[in-house]
Amino acid sequence: MSTDNAPRPQAVTDGMVRTEAHMFNLVDIEATVAGQRPPAPGPALVTVGAGALLATFSSELEDNQPQVVLEHWTTGPPEPEGPWERQALEQLTVQAGQLALGSGISGLPAPHRLTVPPGHYRLGVWCRGRAAARAGELAAIDAGTALKGVEEWLIRLWPTSA
Repeated sequence: MSTDNAPRPQAVTDGMVRTEAHMFNLVDIEATVAGQRPPAPGPALVTVGAGALLATFSSELEDNQPQVVLEHWTTGPPEPEGPWERQALEQLTVQAGQLALGSGISGLPAPHRLTVPPGHYRLGVWCRGRAAARAGELAAIDAGTALKGVEEWLIRLWPTSA
């Protein structure tokens, strides 16, 4: 039995991302920017945009550094292991394919960089540690620090037809 068509990650990158105003973004750094507004954050875990501003993710805390894993899969991946507090599934279109994560307001870069072919994608998003982040927020504020790595995100992209 051949497993050539089995889903597998093409590329994976991880690290911490700075949130600002509860947000961090997925951007296509080589795509057209002119005339675009970032997706408006809201109660949803992720809000999808277009062009250079592909998605805005809504962190539990206004200012923290969640641990984020960003993956590109060949086809639809299996469900991730372990318990997750929230999840979302969206669609987006990638123009240029030079993807990066950055903070929500000033665009401070994160170590996440992936190159994917331009096209239509499904975006799977999973998050956990939100309750723990909320519980530790006041202690971090009192200490004059931001929480690091308490909130965890898994973001997966895989190609799909329009």
